[in-house]
Amino acid sequence: MKTRLTVTGSMLLTGILSSPLGAHHSAAMFERTPLWIEGTVVRFERMVPHTVLVLRETRDDGRGVEWLVEGPTIRSRAQQRFVDEILVAGAAVEFCSFPMKAKFVSRRDDPSRPSQHFVHGHVLRLPDGELWAWGPYGLIDECLGDAEQTQLNR
Repeated sequence: MKTRLTVTGSMLLTGILSSPLGAHHSAAMFERTPLWIEGTVVRFERMVPHTVLVLRETRDDGRGVEWLVEGPTIRSRAQQRFVDEILVAGAAVEFCSFPMKAKFVSRRDDPSRPSQHFVHGHVLRLPDGELWAWGPYGLIDECLGDAEQTQLNR
């Protein structure tokens, strides 16, 4: 009986860990130094478990770079307002983001698109300066000073 429970428990654990829930990532996958990126929205995608915003940044040399900016879960309270009113194609936005650590990059970045990069967006700054907490991973203190933190909408 004890062996049967151990085998059943092992099978259950294997099933959980191989599911999308078990594959979900954590803050440990991202660098601790933020990267501010600014660009125009290409599209917004509702994905499970997090939303993804495709942002096009134009570099000083004129080259375009696409960023896949991971954001809040699809159940986020403010998400619908952002999608319908703010994060429309062509909108200009800025993110304090956290790049993925090198050992995880090959799992996320699309190798067929070398100019496309994956980051986790933590703070969203709108053109009028309004600040919004965006994704769950990251350190607010690394993105914003004390004065700006008091202006952050959550």
